[in-house]
Amino acid sequence: MAADPPLFELLPATSYLEHAFVRWVLTPALRLSVRSRVTAQEAVVAGARTYRLDYARHGETARIAIELDGFA
Repeated sequence: MAADPPLFELLPATSYLEHAFVRWVLTPALRLSVRSRVTAQEAVVAGARTYRLDYARHGETARIAIELDGFA
């Protein structure tokens, strides 16, 4: 039986920092079963502006926004 791919192979990353975060922080912290609750590049509207979160984790009662600041 083939093993499921790790989370870092399933979630897209648009920068080295995002890839490193998903590979070394998010993958060990989350079970693969919660993959459907993690969204990459999710649009969030606040007032008249739309922002893109690097990652969002949707739980039963709360959401966690994950925004990574790069080297620039």
